[in-house]
Amino acid sequence: FTYIPKFMEQRWQITVGGRYSEDNRKAFRDNQNVGFTADYDEDFSNFTPSMTVGFDINDNANVYGKVVSGFKSGGTSQRSANAELFTEGFDEEEILSYELGFKGDFWDRRARINVAAFYMELDSFF
Repeated sequence: FTYIPKFMEQRWQITVGGRYSEDNRKAFRDNQNVGFTADYDEDFSNFTPSMTVGFDINDNANVYGKVVSGFKSGGTSQRSANAELFTEGFDEEEILSYELGFKGDFWDRRARINVAAFYMELDSFF
């Protein structure tokens, strides 16, 4: 969803979005070398929102800031030599990403400059 306020010649854009994910991971391990069989069955779900605020400096240049979250479901290792660790698996990962950027066209659109700086936090914000 993008909202463009009527003030300042409608040069601001505020965009919000989100994604809901569901994932079911199943695995079976038959490790004949150490003599165990094990099952892994886990459900994962997550909502990841995002927001971008942009400002058109003029018709050819824009600055923006973005905050986005992401999600990767957990799982298990098919190479596990330990039944308990195989069944327990590993947790999902979540990331929070910040971005500041500039996009501009110059010299009658013969040159384009895009610059962005990123900062990310993995699992530390939940």
